Amino acid sequence: MPKISLFIHLVITITLGSLIFACSSDKGSKSGEILASSQMEAKGGEPGPGAVKNVILMIGDGMGVQQASLAVLYRQLRQSTKSPLMLEKLMESKYSGLMRTSSYGDIVTDSAAAATVMACGIKTLNEVVGMDPNGYPCETILEKAAKMGKATGLVSTSRLTHATPGSFAGHQIFRDMENEIAEDMIEDHEVNVMLSGGIRHFIPQYKDEVQKVAMQSSDLAECEKISSEVNGKSKRKDQKNLIATAKSKGYRFVCDRAQLEKIPLKEDTKVLGLFTSSVFPMIQERNAISSLPNLAQMTKTALDILQRDKDGFFLMVEGALIDYAGHDNDAGTMLQETLDFDQAIGVAMDFVEKNPQTLLIVTADHETGGFGFAYGKKIQFEMALPSGLHYHKPYDFAPFTKFDYLAGQKMSFRAMLAPIEKKLFPKSGPADSGYGLDQAAAELIEVVQKNSTFTLSEEEARKVLSRKPGKNDAEPHDFGNFYVHNSVHPDML
Repeated sequence: MPKISLFIHLVITITLGSLIFACSSDKGSKSGEILASSQMEAKGGEPGPGAVKNVILMIGDGMGVQQASLAVLYRQLRQSTKSPLMLEKLMESKYSGLMRTSSYGDIVTDSAAAATVMACGIKTLNEVVGMDPNGYPCETILEKAAKMGKATGLVSTSRLTHATPGSFAGHQIFRDMENEIAEDMIEDHEVNVMLSGGIRHFIPQYKDEVQKVAMQSSDLAECEKISSEVNGKSKRKDQKNLIATAKSKGYRFVCDRAQLEKIPLKEDTKVLGLFTSSVFPMIQERNAISSLPNLAQMTKTALDILQRDKDGFFLMVEGALIDYAGHDNDAGTMLQETLDFDQAIGVAMDFVEKNPQTLLIVTADHETGGFGFAYGKKIQFEMALPSGLHYHKPYDFAPFTKFDYLAGQKMSFRAMLAPIEKKLFPKSGPADSGYGLDQAAAELIEVVQKNSTFTLSEEEARKVLSRKPGKNDAEPHDFGNFYVHNSVHPDML
């Protein structure tokens, strides 16, 4: 079989449910020329003119065509005086297209199968991380890059062990095997820069093995000041301390933005940054936590470190929570998450402009939620036109002002609902006798009105809260203008 560039292979074989863009700096070869001339064989030597030295792969999890279009239309229709989004600039590139999303044997893909396709260049079974459809580990692009002597990095607003980053540096038959994926990453690999969440899979089960006291993120010296909103207990079933293992291998461990900003920018710097026990909070909530770095900051730090490797680097960056907002039927948060990912793309595009031997690929693993604007309830709207004719609009066709509802949402649906549902559906025992559906509905109406431009009737609020989270997930409901289906996922909290 003739040799083929690793990065040509990547672009030819991945299958996605979204737009895919490739770009490079105008100062060097165009991206198509870079792909055609890239000589990234693992045989040493400097890359020739037009060759790819660095690769940045950016994945908007759940960011299908609908989500990207939502962000672009919002900017064009409601912020027309502002500069175009990075996504708009990429859409103008001739190196863009659409790819299908099916996994091995299934029409619908999941993040693990989709990420494994991108990482290994082969289709695989849903829920599988870094393995082929026969159950054997597949060599990932990150592993290939490391063999070439390149630096490598993973950045995500989810857990480091979650399906997308896990598929680039892990090999497990099931994506929920996050403790094992953590071991793959720390014990079997030396990814130079890892910035994400998910401390809970890297710390021992107990801080006191005699009294069986559960260990928490805040028990780590670096995480003493971690916000209670992102603190949490270990999810391990053993006493492995993968943070200690990472330190013994030369990693600097950081737990907040201030520590990240003090990282020395050297070629041999290795960083493990875990800023939350589980996933990052949704964008409105994480922006209120000063100790959390944002995706753009993490991307810039990773690039500042990785670019010091003379052989180049491979970096994967995931905007993970576009997907979560889609699962929550939370269009306002989904828009804001996509715009946040766009800022990280801007950091990468600035880097490409200054470093012409860099290939930037921006795409999604799939689309989440089947999002779209549609006409809704009947309305009675009439107006006189300059022609003298009377115009009658019989339906709500989603005027441009609908964007203002989404962009102005101050709190995610998840954050609105979580404290109310915890009281209404406690994990142990019945709800407090003094707290019932009536009070919960009243609280939900108040928090929605305070933090969004939506309004809820008492009947709608009661419907939203009428089912215990996680139950009857496939049951269809019509909640009118405010539809939240299975908004809170206990395993993600």
